[in-house]
Amino acid sequence: MLAETGRGGRIGTVLVNSSACADDICLMGRDHGDVQLLIDMSHTFANVERYLLQPTKTVALNIKHTKRTAAAVQNINFKLGEQNLKSVDSPIHLGITRTTSACETAEVNIEGNISKARRALYSLFGTGLHGHNGLDHKSMLDIYKCFVLPVLTYGIEIFTPKSALIN
Repeated sequence: MLAETGRGGRIGTVLVNSSACADDICLMGRDHGDVQLLIDMSHTFANVERYLLQPTKTVALNIKHTKRTAAAVQNINFKLGEQNLKSVDSPIHLGITRTTSACETAEVNIEGNISKARRALYSLFGTGLHGHNGLDHKSMLDIYKCFVLPVLTYGIEIFTPKSALIN
């Protein structure tokens, strides 16, 4: 239904006005009117199907493309039915923290992934994933690949980090 409108964000010629997984939906657009239309359509569909979009969990993130447009973007408000949506600086969608700039988003998520991977690795020390008298090297590598590496690399394909973050 949303894809048929032709409204919202685009990557080249591909329409990307929404991304969804189960009950997490992210509506995207370059124009305030387009995004408000997508929100209204989602709200109408929710009413027809008799489910409630949680106003406390539904938030708006206005991404600033340049510093010049930053002041204008902050004044935009979206409505879900009759209620104003809360405008936030860093919502979480599908486990990935989004911020108002792509660079900040990459930095926050890379640091978070490293921290989570470190905790996952430390939690596996009790299973023998440690130095001299633990598991053999192949078993340790397999456990690392199964339990630590996915946490470390989660969502990394959507970031374009600076070279300083890579080093």
